[in-house]
Amino acid sequence: MAESKIYCKKCKGEVRLPVLAPSVRDAIAASWASDGLEAVKAMVHATGWDLREAKGTVLHLTKRRGVCHRCAAPLADRVGICPECASVNVDWLPDAS
Repeated sequence: MAESKIYCKKCKGEVRLPVLAPSVRDAIAASWASDGLEAVKAMVHATGWDLREAKGTVLHLTKRRGVCHRCAAPLADRVGICPECASVNVDWLPDAS
């Protein structure tokens, strides 16, 4: 599976970013916003990763579009490092319509 990685200065770990179909990303992001365990299970199913690897990425997903998952600072990019707390954020939530 194709993927990229980004280092999180806050947790001192590497966050894996799989290349997934938009519908799969949307489903994982939506389940993270309501049920973390289901999001981790969905990531395991989509990627074939073990629970630890999947959890490491899911914990960096945002629960609100454009807002850091850790400190609630506004984010400029969909994937990147928060300028306030240095945590990696992966924003897979769809744009507001």
